Amino acid sequence: MLGGTDIWGRGTRKEIWDRYCGFLDLSVDEFVDIQNKLLMEHISLLSKCELGRALMRGKTPKNPDEFRKIVPLTEYSFYEPFISNKREDALPVKPRHWVCTSGTGGVRKWVPMPPRLYEVLMDLALSMGLIGTAKSRGNFTMRPKDNFFAAAPPPPYFSGFMVKYGSERCKFRLIPPMDEEYELSDLPARSARGFKMALETGVDLIFALPSVMVRVGEQLGHREKSSQGMPPPKTLFRMLRAMVRSRLANRPLVPKDIWKLKLCFVSGMDIEAFRDRIIYYWGSNPYEMYAQTEFLGMPAFQTWTRKAMTPQPYIGFFEFIPESESIKSLYDQSYKPTTCLLNELEAGKSYEVVFTNFYGGAFARYRPKDMITVVALDDKETGIKLPQWIFKGRADRLIDLGGFTRMDERTIWLALEDAQIKYEDWMARKEGEREHPILHVYISTDTKDDPEVLKARLHTSLKKYDSSYADLEDMLGWSPLRLTLLPLGVFTRWQEEQVKAGADPAFVKEQRMQPSDAAAKRILEIAQA
Repeated sequence: MLGGTDIWGRGTRKEIWDRYCGFLDLSVDEFVDIQNKLLMEHISLLSKCELGRALMRGKTPKNPDEFRKIVPLTEYSFYEPFISNKREDALPVKPRHWVCTSGTGGVRKWVPMPPRLYEVLMDLALSMGLIGTAKSRGNFTMRPKDNFFAAAPPPPYFSGFMVKYGSERCKFRLIPPMDEEYELSDLPARSARGFKMALETGVDLIFALPSVMVRVGEQLGHREKSSQGMPPPKTLFRMLRAMVRSRLANRPLVPKDIWKLKLCFVSGMDIEAFRDRIIYYWGSNPYEMYAQTEFLGMPAFQTWTRKAMTPQPYIGFFEFIPESESIKSLYDQSYKPTTCLLNELEAGKSYEVVFTNFYGGAFARYRPKDMITVVALDDKETGIKLPQWIFKGRADRLIDLGGFTRMDERTIWLALEDAQIKYEDWMARKEGEREHPILHVYISTDTKDDPEVLKARLHTSLKKYDSSYADLEDMLGWSPLRLTLLPLGVFTRWQEEQVKAGADPAFVKEQRMQPSDAAAKRILEIAQA
């Protein structure tokens, strides 16, 4: 099991690593045994509350197999009567905190966090920092008082919650501090404040969206020229040293000239598309995790190799719906898909993730509609014996083209970057055209390039990253891609409209994959205005 509250005052480096990162040494059978034990402990809590009785239909399962037979697969709507008004009396345990994530239309979905799960989650934040800063097994560089620059929304948003409390557990110096309440609308000003602070204090770790990190890298040289006034001595020294480095390298100033990062945390489907540019600008290979608010944590994260992700067994019980079963259930709401366990996964196949919270959490056999692809059943490079996977996208956002391929967001990001298409933002939809469905990609851009040339380049890149998409043309002579160019600012203006209409600004998303008909129609109306 994991450790305690004081990582730095207890034991040698090896003891710290073994305590917080020992799950990397588990076999699949050991992983499943831990999962089963924690699930049975959780069932005893769940059986004593109103929510649990509703989930388990008044029964108390005697083992994990009975639990999977008795409890149906669930979605958030099942829990709304119990948690939308924070009915703590209906839950297995009284929550320590309430966190939130996005819901339909930008409305918050609330998630209760049990006290014991909070402690385990904080330990896993330590685990992730140790593993993320490691060069090899046990060779980590994370230290107390490391400077951590985070562009995060405020708690109770889950990412802000993790930044605030995870930093406290790791004993980081948070830049800017979260010692005062702030609104989401304050985030740009806070980020600017944090950037100025970081120029003086330095940065060891950073958390930001990949696109933001790339934009900062691209704009930094211009920002240098427009700076005004005499900066503090530490900032002045840091910037002078950085300018010397950039001139010796015969290139514009970039963030790696200013800071030497130990760890760059990122999240989002665009990570792989921006990875090379982040490495170029920041000198750090971004570290990816699979985080899920309803799961209350990070079910899986990368190791020091920065390749596929490794699951950990401590915060929730894993089940997996094979992709064929997931597809059937999407088209037939009455269909009950089967699930398998971690020791039944197959390399090269994709699955929809299903999970059950441990320690008195609310969600049981819950479907967040997240798809993963298992790339291997172990990692021979690191000696890890657990399945390795990548996050594929949301099951209900994949675009099915004639049954040949299910296009995901990750692939489109990669193809857009590979095709070297200049864009501000984009959306992709499955649309009908005569007898065939088409993949219609809309990009906001100010490019003067010929749209047909851009389409051809994107088509070639999509074939490069999705062999099943290539089969459509190679086997059937069918090219399903359509490309439409939209003016700059279209998606931003649509987002602003949603906020004015009352949607939570943290979760006003352009829904890049398969936006609703209403959203797509309005975006196109704005483009034509």
